Amino acid sequence: MALTQFAASHRLLMDMVYPYVTRMAQSYLADWNSGISVCLWQILLIWMLMLILAGVACLSQNLVPVHITFIPILIPPMLSLFNELKIDRRATACSLAFGLKAPYISIPFGFGAIFMGIIADNMTTNGMEITVGEVAKYNWLLGACMLVGLLLAVFVGFVIMMVLDVALG
Repeated sequence: MALTQFAASHRLLMDMVYPYVTRMAQSYLADWNSGISVCLWQILLIWMLMLILAGVACLSQNLVPVHITFIPILIPPMLSLFNELKIDRRATACSLAFGLKAPYISIPFGFGAIFMGIIADNMTTNGMEITVGEVAKYNWLLGACMLVGLLLAVFVGFVIMMVLDVALG
């Protein structure tokens, strides 16, 4: 019952907010050449940086198992670049969170093998015989959903927010 009410109220909120946000985005994006100081190369560079951050974070799980120790080494020198490009910190956080979580949730190698082994062992202990291969067979869907979320957040959400912030002053 409570879940149904939550879903209905969430749907109502989205129905109210969506037309307003799309109308605002359309009006500002229609005036792309009239004073907006965000150019296409800047957006492409931001996308590339976010994908590189996600890739480095993915490799920190499996290729070189250092987990999160690369963040204090890699991110502070890049902060001035992030400020210059007006990169939303939430986009950086989404890229890093994806890169740190998606590999071990969806790939049974490195930390992922340990994670999926724990899941398989606990399921077996509680009466359901499962192997790591069976866990991996279903966990790829979770990684694919996380990838879709990352792409939507970085390529659509935060870039539109950046364009709107620049346009609104």
